[in-house]
Amino acid sequence: MSEKEQVTLELEEHVIAELQRRADAAGCTIDDIVEAILQHHLAPDDRPPNKVAISAMEEAGRGGLASFASVEDLMTDLNDEPHRQSLAAAKSDHAADDQAFVDAISGPEPMPRLSSVRVVDGRKIEVTWAQGRRAGQVDVINLTDVLGRFKVYRPLLADDALFATARLTEEGHVVKWADPPFELTADLLEHESEKSAEK
Repeated sequence: MSEKEQVTLELEEHVIAELQRRADAAGCTIDDIVEAILQHHLAPDDRPPNKVAISAMEEAGRGGLASFASVEDLMTDLNDEPHRQSLAAAKSDHAADDQAFVDAISGPEPMPRLSSVRVVDGRKIEVTWAQGRRAGQVDVINLTDVLGRFKVYRPLLADDALFATARLTEEGHVVKWADPPFELTADLLEHESEKSAEK
């Protein structure tokens, strides 16, 4: 067995908070999640498929897998409670790594997704949540602090016309502004909404 080396990551506070929430829900640590994600993405290509993967490949060969008309239909199916339970219950030869990866990615609830976005005034947007912890709610989010934290977003602070180009992309998982492309994820916006609600 190879020795482990320590790696230091610099993450934003909201990312650490989300990782901690998911780690608590999965009964593991942030280190476990980061290690599982890295192992999953950096695993050698010759890692043998586990029993669940073999079963899925056999089912696909028989033509037994579902197909979807759109990415939204696929995401709806993936966020179905029975599907999420089957992912959580899946056991494999690589159970610890695979389960930590599934828990880290899917977490205890669906990924946040927006159904609408519109610019209100100043650097505020009004968003309607389609899924996630704030599903069904409408929030007005002041983005002044978020945009001011990173130099790359500062043109959005300086240019009213550019800020007014806000629109949804990636099936509602991203708010995007016109050229040059600026993006904020629904996950970050959910965090900002919750932070504002706590004040």
